[in-house]
Amino acid sequence: MNKILTLVTLAAGLLSAPFLARAEEPKMGFWGNGELSFLLTKGNTDTLTLGVGTELNYRPSEWSMQFKGTYLKTDSNGAQTANSLTSQLRGSRALSERLDVFAQVGFSRNPFADMELASMLEAGLGYLVVNEAPHSLKGELGLGFTNENRISDADRQFMSGRASVIYKWKLSATTDFQN
Repeated sequence: MNKILTLVTLAAGLLSAPFLARAEEPKMGFWGNGELSFLLTKGNTDTLTLGVGTELNYRPSEWSMQFKGTYLKTDSNGAQTANSLTSQLRGSRALSERLDVFAQVGFSRNPFADMELASMLEAGLGYLVVNEAPHSLKGELGLGFTNENRISDADRQFMSGRASVIYKWKLSATTDFQN
């Protein structure tokens, strides 16, 4: 029975992907997407996991703003084993076709990782290395500050660095693959 439920869930996810794919990002205005996940397992261990995520973007000019948020909760055999909440607000401005600057603030709460509240502030530069359809590759470098309010340990504050690579492959007008 569990194998059948797994196959049905997998098939439904694969068949619904073309209908849930987002269109090309607009040059100006609002756009976004949302995610919902549900996992239920029965057997030696009964597990229930619920996840929700959203992303909202706004681009009025050379500036763009982005909000991301996620929530994840897991119960295993009637006891809560995961509960996390994250949010991020980011502003960026294009300086040229390839170069942009960004600043972002983020918050995270995860009591199962001993984190009452983590606050992050970061700023940096992004550079579009490859922009030839259907592929794009962007690199980002940034510096930040993190403040962690721990549940059982002493609070921590520290500087942070960021180096990231963002790859996007446009598969069709409504579907893309990205990290």
